[in-house]
Amino acid sequence: MTKKKKRSPRRRIQLLAIMIAALILIVSGVSMYMTNIERQQDVQATRTSLYEMNATIEDYLTQTQAAETPAATQPAMITAEATP
Repeated sequence: MTKKKKRSPRRRIQLLAIMIAALILIVSGVSMYMTNIERQQDVQATRTSLYEMNATIEDYLTQTQAAETPAATQPAMITAEATP
């Protein structure tokens, strides 16, 4: 049987430091990924809200213009008739 080679304390500390660094990188990467997903969801919700507001404003303007159209054409017709 071959004897297992014993690692030096310095090598163990180096391996431990590498493992801790790798763990920190993994945790920070997952955290950044989750933050990015949350931002995308916020952007999508804001975009949807803006589209809904835009549709509401367009509906309001369409209704307002439809209500004002006869009133807007009457003074022009009166002016045209009154002008010799």
